[in-house]
Amino acid sequence: MILSLSLQLQIAGLDKSRVRLKNMETDRMQRCPAVLIVDDDPTHRRLMEMIAELIEIKPVIVENAEEALGAFRTHTFDIILMDWRLPDMDGCECTQEMRRLETVENRTVKTPIIAVTAKVMPGDREICLASGMNDYLPKPFTLEQMDAMIKKWSS
Repeated sequence: MILSLSLQLQIAGLDKSRVRLKNMETDRMQRCPAVLIVDDDPTHRRLMEMIAELIEIKPVIVENAEEALGAFRTHTFDIILMDWRLPDMDGCECTQEMRRLETVENRTVKTPIIAVTAKVMPGDREICLASGMNDYLPKPFTLEQMDAMIKKWSS
């Protein structure tokens, strides 16, 4: 959550507090992980936008695999949150393509990809992991569970 604070400290006639607070806010935002969120449901995307603000992540939110792959090609992300059911290509296939791109482009760091899905049948977690995902968070989840997952993979 971004908190705005303005203090009026006068030291030798100079107002230094605003500069300090602006620098603190910039430093804090630079430490926030950049997260690609892939979900085709407009309600889920809006919810993820609100969650991102609460747990202090910098989200890029897309609605399908094509947009996800485009963002993945042009940006560096600390984490990817991937829905399984997408309209053009499912999340597992998208993950496999991302892993292929990492190999082709000789990326030294493999971006953690976390399944965030309502598919919770026995074996679904294993299917996600076998596709190249690093972890699995079933929907519905709590704010605390999402925050813990982000911290786990961004540290």
